[in-house]
Amino acid sequence: MARFQRFVYGNRSEEIHSEQGTLSNEDASVFFVPEHTGDQSDQSATAAQVQEPKKSKATRKKALSKSLPIIETVIPCDDEQCPQGHPLEVAGKRFVREEVVIIPQVIYRHQIYEEVKKCATCAKQTDHTQFFQGHAPRPLIAHSLGSASMVATIAYNKYGLSLPLYRQAKEFKRAGVDLPETTYANWMTKASVVVQPVVNLIREHLVAQPFLQGDETPYKAIRDPRKSGRSHGYMWVMRSVQSSSEPGVYYAYDATRAGAFAQELYEGFSGVLQCDGYSGYNKLDDAITRTGCMAHVRRRFYDAAVHLKNGIEDSVPLKLIDTMFMLERQVQHAPAGERQAFRIKNIAPLMKKFWAWIDGLTALPKGALGRAVKYAQNQRIYLDRLMDYGEIDFSNNATERSVKDLVIGRKNYLFSTSVDGAEANANLMTLCETAKANQLDVFKYLKCLFEKLPQIPEFELNETTLAPYLPWNISLD
Repeated sequence: MARFQRFVYGNRSEEIHSEQGTLSNEDASVFFVPEHTGDQSDQSATAAQVQEPKKSKATRKKALSKSLPIIETVIPCDDEQCPQGHPLEVAGKRFVREEVVIIPQVIYRHQIYEEVKKCATCAKQTDHTQFFQGHAPRPLIAHSLGSASMVATIAYNKYGLSLPLYRQAKEFKRAGVDLPETTYANWMTKASVVVQPVVNLIREHLVAQPFLQGDETPYKAIRDPRKSGRSHGYMWVMRSVQSSSEPGVYYAYDATRAGAFAQELYEGFSGVLQCDGYSGYNKLDDAITRTGCMAHVRRRFYDAAVHLKNGIEDSVPLKLIDTMFMLERQVQHAPAGERQAFRIKNIAPLMKKFWAWIDGLTALPKGALGRAVKYAQNQRIYLDRLMDYGEIDFSNNATERSVKDLVIGRKNYLFSTSVDGAEANANLMTLCETAKANQLDVFKYLKCLFEKLPQIPEFELNETTLAPYLPWNISLD
């Protein structure tokens, strides 16, 4: 109940403020004791905290992209003479301020014609007129008002900014385009079919990488015949680790959370997968090595401690885990070998003390703490593997952020009506999130795909012709 009340009314952040303390390796030796007795309650450990570098404040120079055009306005000086009556001449200009100006989007009707020519000479000689005409580029969606730019705008608003279609429909109506929401939904579904070959290549690229992260979240598709009316499906997320030079994020919808779909999703992958303790991942191929996520472990101990008096301050495992994360941040951008060596030297001893605390419990605690301990015990082999791979992050938070982007949108548009709609959402989320991971302008990337892909004949859609359109290869200049 306390956890539910905190979820509804309280602060959902799991952040522990610095005054609560985090112990260093040397002082963490006190955690070898399995229990905190009454005699010890008045003893406060003086912890040498692991200092994090302060974040630099954002400046105007950093806030404004160099690609933004600069337009100068010089306010003329109305004075023509000085007080003594002498004429004035221009000496220069004085900077007053800089501000960002927005021009509302321009919507217009683009009518496309093909020029028609004829051969007058042949007409005179043969009494037969030959006509020749230009060849208009293929549209993204046949017999539709949706241009590449409009469909890209709608897709970016929905999947990049979590703006549901009904709100967009209202805004377009205000701007002079009065189309039903269902039309925009159909555009998303049809556009997702056009980009499917690129989405497939992103998945193939991911399963060929040596390290991946995975997660899943409930997702409702109302008209999914594979599930009962009240049950919901799941959106699965697979992404590269943060150190990847060609990062990708792949979403896939399925009616269930069954391990059989995990097998299908990761088919062809034979590397190291970081995921949570969900049992469905147990069905993965033996060629896949699993590692755990310390953030999932921490969350359970935090939930066990947060509603207890002094629970966080007195939580032995929570302090240990927080110290591990503090240390990990020092090498989060370091090369894999350096990060692995750092973990073995500095974090492995803390992990050993963490397990010593758990092993020292004479009985499994009840309630949330017991569940946290049980979860950690079940994940022990996978958590210990974090010391073996410097390429793998200490937590699965990057994938959870990808899930969160989907969840924010889901809270706004609630559900998909059909399986096709859910799969369209998965495809377009894949493109948006992969574009973001590769530092691309998402709208420009979608617009480029929507313009260029329809021009490629279907029989030429292969890895060679599509590779230039992958987010880590494309140039949008």
